[in-house]
Amino acid sequence: MYQPIIEALRRQARDEALAAAAALTAQHPHDAQAHRWLSAAQQMSGDRDAALASIEQAISLAPEDADLYVARAGLLIGARQHASAQA
Repeated sequence: MYQPIIEALRRQARDEALAAAAALTAQHPHDAQAHRWLSAAQQMSGDRDAALASIEQAISLAPEDADLYVARAGLLIGARQHASAQA
């Protein structure tokens, strides 16, 4: 289910990854991992605000998934929002 997105991200095919991730989240809006991969594609495309919103959505769907918080921290550190990344 996630493989087309992951493969596109590995190839740095931004548009392909973004389209696949957007389609997946539209089909599975309650799938936290779909939102995580959408966030990764948005980040690769340079849209940090959208990437942060997507990872926040993923966290709201699966608050027990520690990897999502790590992904969020990475986004915030990359955006130089160090204080927020520690929260």
